[in-house]
Amino acid sequence: MLNLKIGNTIEMVKPIGKCDMIGCRFKVTDITDDQIEFISKFGIGYMSYTEFDTYFVKHRVWTSWIKIAPGFSYKTDGEKYVRVKFGEYKVKASCNKMDTFDLKTGICVCMGKIRTKYGDLN
Repeated sequence: MLNLKIGNTIEMVKPIGKCDMIGCRFKVTDITDDQIEFISKFGIGYMSYTEFDTYFVKHRVWTSWIKIAPGFSYKTDGEKYVRVKFGEYKVKASCNKMDTFDLKTGICVCMGKIRTKYGDLN
């Protein structure tokens, strides 16, 4: 199921016919069983879930980098992704759409990726 909520921002990533507004963002104002309503400075629009999957993506809002240990920081969108950095090393973990997002698990996965890719950094 689509992880979209009223108030989310969506972004056009592919033109719809002659409407080429790639990069434009819209706010979701209503979601029903068969359509998504959105608004922008151009007015109100409606689309099906299939149209959303084809032409739009959910715009992710990330936190600032948050220090978790000496040299290590993370940021997250709070819904699916976690990024961890150590110096110039950066890795990302994502939550399976069938699972519930868990920040601690995401950070642990990222730390494991850093250790695997760059060795023990202690």
